[in-house]
Amino acid sequence: MRLRLEELLSQLGNPGRYQKVIFLLLALNYLPVIFNHVIMAFIGSTPTHQCYSESYESILGSQQMTSGHLSDNSSITTNQSLIVDKRLKECRAEYFFQSEQNVSVICGVGGAGKLKYHKEPKETTIVTEWNLVCDFKYQSSLATTIYFCGVMFGGMLFGHIADKFGRRLVMLFTLYTPILVGVGIAFAPWYSLFAALRFIQGLLMQGLQTSTYTLAMELFLPKYRSHAGVLLECFWGFGVMLLPALAYLIQDWRYLQLAVSLPSILAFGYICIMPESLRWLIMMGKVDKAEALITKITEKNKLPYPYESWEDVKLQMGTRNADTKQYSFIDLMRTPVLRKRSLILFYLWFATSIGYYGLTWKLTKMAGNKYLNFFIGGAVEFVAYVLVLPVTKR
Repeated sequence: MRLRLEELLSQLGNPGRYQKVIFLLLALNYLPVIFNHVIMAFIGSTPTHQCYSESYESILGSQQMTSGHLSDNSSITTNQSLIVDKRLKECRAEYFFQSEQNVSVICGVGGAGKLKYHKEPKETTIVTEWNLVCDFKYQSSLATTIYFCGVMFGGMLFGHIADKFGRRLVMLFTLYTPILVGVGIAFAPWYSLFAALRFIQGLLMQGLQTSTYTLAMELFLPKYRSHAGVLLECFWGFGVMLLPALAYLIQDWRYLQLAVSLPSILAFGYICIMPESLRWLIMMGKVDKAEALITKITEKNKLPYPYESWEDVKLQMGTRNADTKQYSFIDLMRTPVLRKRSLILFYLWFATSIGYYGLTWKLTKMAGNKYLNFFIGGAVEFVAYVLVLPVTKR
């Protein structure tokens, strides 16, 4: 079946203009995926901040009017009833009196302190809005962990669904549903709802990435797939470059979330344009739909209809259900060779993902402009993909 199918595909353009256009449209799906994967670098960033007491700062304000300016660590009066020094830290503020007494104010659970963030006037993040610092500092990172738990389950869930019900169905569902989820995230009034919706978004984004990648690979013969895979990653790198530009222009985290969610509305035309995988249709024995797609491809590419190859494939399709075994994830662990290779690949994906996302999120915490740092990181990644392209042709 495989050889006959590849012979059929080779007569449909190898690849033709139609396949290239569909591939380009599929590659655009990588933009919402990368945006949602790394957006927490901006909407979850923690600006420098200080803890302070409103009441003691009010006293200091009154003192400044009569005794001059008070720096963070300077004495301004000899009156023992007045504050002579203060030390403002991230989660604690200390006020010292001339009488050598001091008062500590805590920001966090049970504390009376307030938080002051040093940031751009229009910049807001989930950290500044919900004060996810001090005792709640872990919650920003936890939201990212929850998101990637969704990614993990999405890979397992939608891969199985795509094999059973089709790549196109999964791709369209995971392309459009995140629009609604993204809007929900943007309007989430509290952290717990935000984190729950981010989990769902991660689930859907991995489904979109997996189905898009599979559809794109099945457009081509095996000899072109490595090249096509790298080209897809070029769009990934472009997305990494584009996100900091959006974040710079839209510094309110809620509007930024909307900006990466709503553009998928423009892809509603995919319902009419995007075909199912011809390979999947043939393997599932859907003769009529496969025949209609072959006709469409040959017409778009202005090629003759491959009658002989198609008849050979149909003959083999008739015996496939009886002769072909259905495989599952468990089969990857049945033999020593497959088990070894699978575990190695699992480890490599885990290690590279940890390194990649760790470095990516660190870009916004490095010295310098966080938007420029992130853009440069994306540019380096994009160039790396381009440089790999010639190697994949060999």
